[in-house]
Amino acid sequence: MNKFLLLGSFAAAVTVSILMYPQGAVAVVLCVLLSVAIILTIEYVIDEGRSFLKNLFLIALLIRLALGLFIYSFELQDFFGPDFLTYDTNGMRLSGYWSGELAIESFGVERVLSMTEPGWGMNYLVGIIYYIFGQSPLAVQFINATLGAGAVPAIYYCAKKIFNNLKVARYSAIAVAFFPSMILWSSQLLKDGMIIFFLAIAMACVVRLHEKFDYLAITGLVVSLFCIISFRFYIFYLVVTAVVGSFIVGAGSTSKAIGNRLAILLIIGIGM
Repeated sequence: MNKFLLLGSFAAAVTVSILMYPQGAVAVVLCVLLSVAIILTIEYVIDEGRSFLKNLFLIALLIRLALGLFIYSFELQDFFGPDFLTYDTNGMRLSGYWSGELAIESFGVERVLSMTEPGWGMNYLVGIIYYIFGQSPLAVQFINATLGAGAVPAIYYCAKKIFNNLKVARYSAIAVAFFPSMILWSSQLLKDGMIIFFLAIAMACVVRLHEKFDYLAITGLVVSLFCIISFRFYIFYLVVTAVVGSFIVGAGSTSKAIGNRLAILLIIGIGM
């Protein structure tokens, strides 16, 4: 990993933590924890091009954080992503209910508590962050930015495995890292960046499971599907159809291959 990139990231983290304390410090800590987990996953899973991928992930993350800070500092959320207000308000209602400040009869509380409402996962994520750290939109923005950048290594892995071509994998990762809408949506308090991340992880897990039976990949797939249905339920049905279809169509016909596919589908079904 590039030393200058690391030093620049460290300097930026310290600056944000000091200038925007305490929100900035909370946001930076959560971002660092998630980033370390993603970098360790790159080290463990990727077999070729790890240094390039870690540098690209870090650059993609810094760009998203910079844009997120710009939007947050100048209060441009209503222009770039007006859904911010909905998630912020719903998160405050959940946090207030859990801390005893709001009763269930209070306006909007019962609705945001419901897990049958569309996008309830985002309400709960924001609510949990607010309950633990206080109202901190910046923390959720940094989580979204980190996961948005985390789609870069997941897409790289999928492209490398599917096409067996390092150049294709690199171009795919670069496209995800720098595509303008990917940067914009994953830099704010919105759920789109997280959805893309979990879609990419689901695809990566399916690709892994086509190679071999892997409990970690099954766990990652089930968790990703759960997150997708909690954030945007109608995408879930499309993803499940694609996943099941890939196991039915895209594998060998030996008894061992069929047995592995059946076992994987059973475990996924029980998990769902």
